[in-house]
Parts: sequence; C-alpha cells; structure tokens
Amino acid sequence: MRVAFIGLGSMGSAMAANLLRAGHTLVVHNRTRLHAEALAAEGARVAESPREAAASAEVLVTVLADDAALEAADRPGPSRACRRTPFTPP
Repeated sequence: MRVAFIGLGSMGSAMAANLLRAGHTLVVHNRTRLHAEALAAEGARVAESPREAAASAEVLVTVLADDAALEAADRPGPSRACRRTPFTPP
C-alpha cells in the first residue's frame, strides 16, 4: 500500500518505521527534515511538502502535536496536504 505519513515525532516516527517494516511504500514529511531523513535511511521517500507526500498515497496518516500543526500541514496554498472536495452522502 502507498502510505503518506506527516508528523514524525516520537510516536509518528515509530509508527512510520513499522509501516516500512511491514512492506508498505512510504512517503514522509516533517517540518524538521532531520526526522524524515532518518526514515529515508530505512527506505522511505522524503517529500518536500505535505501535498507532495499525499499526492500519490492511498492512505494519509497525520500524527501532529496540536491544532496549529494540523492547520500548518493543511493550510491553503501550494503545500496543502489535502484537496477539499464536497461530501456527497451515499
């Protein structure tokens, strides 16, 4: 499975490493690039922005510290992680 992972603090980096060990294709992004580069050594691809991380993912996982970090990852603009689409009920 193609997984994008945004937020690589203590909990996020451990979760992302487990996904790699399970054989998933992983693209990671973190505000502090050093955390992402540690996972690159294990086989993850490092994205330059939340949007790049999410672009080809089947699943997007965010493990972020607070509302401000989530808003920064999904702030409107060229690095926005998610494209907003209207909800259509079944």
